[in-house]
Amino acid sequence: MDGFQYSGMRFFSAVLAFAALALPAAAVDEPPNLAAGTSFRSALEQPISPTWDHLDLRTIARTIESGQRVAVLVDRRLDPSGERSLKVSCDTLRECFDRLAAECDGGATVIGNVVYLGPRETAGKLRTLVAMRKNDLKELPLPESRRTAITRTRAFRWNDLDRPADVLRRLAEEYRLEVDGLDQVPHDLWAAAALPDATPIEALSLVLAQFELTFQWTEGARGVRIEPIPERVAIEKSYDPPRGLSPADAIARWQEVLPGLEARPAGGKVVVSGTEEFHEMVDRVRRGKRPDEKPGRSTAPLPALGQKRYFSKFENVPVSALMRELETPGQGLLTFEYDRAAFKAAGIDLDRRVSFELKNAKIEGFLKAAFDPIGVTFEIHDRTVRLKPVQK
Repeated sequence: MDGFQYSGMRFFSAVLAFAALALPAAAVDEPPNLAAGTSFRSALEQPISPTWDHLDLRTIARTIESGQRVAVLVDRRLDPSGERSLKVSCDTLRECFDRLAAECDGGATVIGNVVYLGPRETAGKLRTLVAMRKNDLKELPLPESRRTAITRTRAFRWNDLDRPADVLRRLAEEYRLEVDGLDQVPHDLWAAAALPDATPIEALSLVLAQFELTFQWTEGARGVRIEPIPERVAIEKSYDPPRGLSPADAIARWQEVLPGLEARPAGGKVVVSGTEEFHEMVDRVRRGKRPDEKPGRSTAPLPALGQKRYFSKFENVPVSALMRELETPGQGLLTFEYDRAAFKAAGIDLDRRVSFELKNAKIEGFLKAAFDPIGVTFEIHDRTVRLKPVQK
């Protein structure tokens, strides 16, 4: 990832110091080309050694966005002007965010393609709230056109001194949503922020959470009702017990390392209630790992992309969904780069649906089958795929 094409604490510190002194005012209104998808996740796991010496939180956030292309949203309740001094050696960027949040007596979490820094309690609920709204949406009997429209990702941003109520109105207009309860959002003036490739659930949740608010779907996902975040936020998931254990035995074993486990046996499975973060601990314990064990970066090289073969049949699938699938390690760990303005000018819609079948296809065949129908050509450089409109 080009945002990490340097190493060493000295250079990173110099970048931070320079940005603190020379970050142009235009950077607020012209945010950098922020990472999304695989590039975003990769950036969070890169080892870095920053030194923040008497820099305020807002400057640190903007510097990271400018240098690492990682979107950072600082909750309105964290003091953006308080100076921070922090020296971290050989940590990942994700761990640096955790340390920075702790310095502010807050928490850090990742929502979509954004790192959220806010009060610890809110940060601990936010991912679960997003998952709950996604699950609610799946249960709604929606026309396919509406489901596609309400789940598509878009870049969204606001400028310095924008009012949060106006930000919510623009979000609602973007997705053709009626908003009930907007009067619960108090008057405020916000600092600029950018959300790259955010779903409406992610964007609404990131804005509302800063007032301890969330939302419920209304009118068949054509509206939302704003309401306070519940005191307890939890989601249920089912797990297969380890081989040789009954669900009751598995619960007893897991409770030894997870004292707060809320679980019950049901249909041969273990049903667990908790936050998304708690479910991640349950999954680690289920696989014989420690609940607090961090996922390590694999040092084993990925198989050469040219050796992979694809056998799949796709019917009426959005091209954007195929791109997200190819970004996963199991399907190629690809990164897609393209000019959004050029695509818009050419009338190219990445959410357009395609149908095709692959039989022992190479990656070139997969990409050709996906992009030819929508008028897009591509070039592959290592695991980066550069997309361009077909010249007419």
